[in-house]
Amino acid sequence: MHVATPLLRLDDRTFVKREDLQPFSHTHKDRRSSWIINTFAQAADRFVLITSGNGGYSLTKMCAAHDKSLCVTSLVEKEVSPAICSALQQAGSDVRELETHRIYSEDELIALARTLDTERVINVTAGCEEAYIGIIEELAPIKPDRIVCPVGSGELFAGLILGLERCKLDAMLWGVAVEDQHSIADKLIGDWRSYQQQIDQA
Repeated sequence: MHVATPLLRLDDRTFVKREDLQPFSHTHKDRRSSWIINTFAQAADRFVLITSGNGGYSLTKMCAAHDKSLCVTSLVEKEVSPAICSALQQAGSDVRELETHRIYSEDELIALARTLDTERVINVTAGCEEAYIGIIEELAPIKPDRIVCPVGSGELFAGLILGLERCKLDAMLWGVAVEDQHSIADKLIGDWRSYQQQIDQA
């Protein structure tokens, strides 16, 4: 499962959270995968998620380590790098392509992933923001003034907001995104859309 990661001190006022030390994907996505397995593993035969790579890779590797009967379907855009598709497949993920610029419903995503009529499939593309509260709990002892994080769909950002509220920290949260690059989660009709409001209000 995921681990609590240390802080690397760059100077007296700047620290880096070493999420690259997570054991499966070497990213914060391992926290998400741990939360998914702990929350849903007993009710699922297969997980499906839209991914640009790390989320699907992390979940696939962690499911294999936790319970080899748990399967993962990674849904990727057709334009995704062949190297990413290959890494996902080598990890054991069933990789399916999505049509670009088309909105997919929850039922469509589950249908794309299901291999048997009796298979219990859970869509975990979004709604896992609680997985990231632990990052703030680990940062709380140093009482940070500002926290900077990457923003894709907004799930990590929303989770850090929850963590700040739970730990009663008054830190400013800054999100950094790639200009003119939309999240792959734009393809999903679902709970992730609530993240935009949380980001705007933060």
